[in-house]
This record gives sequence, C-alpha cells and structure tokens, in this order.
Amino acid sequence: LYNKQLGGYLQFAQGRHDIRPSLGNNIALLDSALVSLKGLADDERITLIDIQVQGYASPEGRVTYNQRLSERRAKSFVDYIATRNTQIERALFRAEGRGENWEYFRSLLKEAPLSQAAELVQQAIDYPERQDNIDRQLRNLPIGRTLMNDYYPQLRRITFIGSYRVRPIGVEEGRQLVNTRPDLLSSYELQQVADSYL
Repeated sequence: LYNKQLGGYLQFAQGRHDIRPSLGNNIALLDSALVSLKGLADDERITLIDIQVQGYASPEGRVTYNQRLSERRAKSFVDYIATRNTQIERALFRAEGRGENWEYFRSLLKEAPLSQAAELVQQAIDYPERQDNIDRQLRNLPIGRTLMNDYYPQLRRITFIGSYRVRPIGVEEGRQLVNTRPDLLSSYELQQVADSYL
C-alpha cells in the first residue's frame, strides 16, 4: 500500500470554508491536485484505495467553532475536486476536520524573535482546554498583528493523501519504469531490476 502526500497550503479566508481559486496561490494547488488525482486514476497499474482530506483552521474563534469550520473546509475541497474529476468515485474521499493545528503553528514559530509566541503555542498543545484563552493571549502580544496577518492564514489549510496499490511489476517493465516512475516499484522490485543488470 502506497501513500502519496498530494496536498499543500490551500488558502481560506478567515471564518470561511468556500474554495476560492483566485485567492493566493489556490489555483496552482487546485490544478496540481486535479492533475495528481487524474494521474492516479488513469494509470492501469494503480488501484486507488482512498483519498484522505484533512481540513484545518486558525485559532481565531472558539475551539468548537473551528472544529466545525475545519470539517466544512475538508468537505468543500472534496466537493470541488469530485465535481471536476469524475473518474474518481466520490465514495473514495474521506473528509475529516482536524480543528486548530497547533503542531503546525509551532513548526512555523521556530524563529527566535517569536519565542514568546512559541511558548504560548506549546501551552496550547500541552493543555488543549486552554486553547481559547491562549489565542487571546497571542493576539495581545506585541507581535500579535504579525501572527494574525502572516502566520494564521497559513494555518487555514487542507492536506490530502492518496492511498493506492500498485499491481506487481516484472523485471522488464521495471527496467522501463526505474527511470521514469520509480515510485511505482517496491523495494523488492527495485532490487530485482538492479540484479538483472549483473
């Protein structure tokens, strides 16, 4: 079973779940997603198992609201892709809202001038029941506006992973694929191809 990360940073307006292709770099990401999924659907060597879509929200607002918002974002993305790529059965999509992504936020705050914000984000991770209060504290920091304008938008995102199986590939076909699509070969098949050159 192969898993391929197909997603990226799909931008959403604050408090919104609708897909806006014209917002930021969304059109490029959406086009890339459609091409990637079409490539999986068109390849006769591949059997698509599922596409896991995860929606996220930035911490403005209440935790419960952001959980529902992230669910709506994941569903909106599925709706957008499913209406444009009819080769993939809608039942293969699994939409899940992940709420506020404090772990990703922490990874964005590794810069030293943001250490006070990083400490608060770590508290939000360690004590989820305090997240609503921590969001207010973050906005009240001297760098609060920077967090809201530069970091929060990056937290409003979608990720998606395609899970699929690849039929067994023989040595001759493997020799053809090793330079063009090595991702379709298992480590055993790669070893068989390498051994065939000995």
